Amino acid sequence: MWRIFALIFLIVGLGGCSTAQHRSSSSSDVKVALSRRYPDSNSFRDGEFQFDKHTPIEAVELPALAKALPDVRFFITKLQTGQYEYSELEIAVAASSNGAIAVFYSPLYRESDPELAEVLSKARVASAANELGVADDIAQIFAMITYKGTIRAQHLDAGNFSAELWHDDMCWRHISITFANGRVASVSLTNPSIASTQSSG
Repeated sequence: MWRIFALIFLIVGLGGCSTAQHRSSSSSDVKVALSRRYPDSNSFRDGEFQFDKHTPIEAVELPALAKALPDVRFFITKLQTGQYEYSELEIAVAASSNGAIAVFYSPLYRESDPELAEVLSKARVASAANELGVADDIAQIFAMITYKGTIRAQHLDAGNFSAELWHDDMCWRHISITFANGRVASVSLTNPSIASTQSSG
């Protein structure tokens, strides 16, 4: 009998250690990280963003991407811009289990730093059959932070995914995602009007 209890204790103990090592980020962790990166104050400097600690943070369920990036969780929230015309900026946050965050601004506002693309480039796909699900999840992140955003015309061919990000009734960005060597190799958003101008020129 004592051997059975000893075995149960060992299993529970090992499980507890494993959980501590792979603790996923929570909305509270993200709130702390955003407050440090975008401190709240009574005034704004030009181009500065601030995070109001009372702003809701929503965890996003992305099943295929969760398997490809098991140590990263994704959240949606908003920053304050201090501008009258565009007072709140929707953002996506990729939070790693080590506490690091990567932020992507709404495509409606302006281009973002490449830090989110760098996180996504660590996504691993078991086979070509998993590429479409991962690409669709990535595209949905952009739609979630675009006002009246939807994804249309998804297409995957030999590791190259393309789709259109629509803002209401306007095609706002072209999304391109490439896969190579079992991982996400690149993620890019391009302005369709600029692309058409360049191609016609």
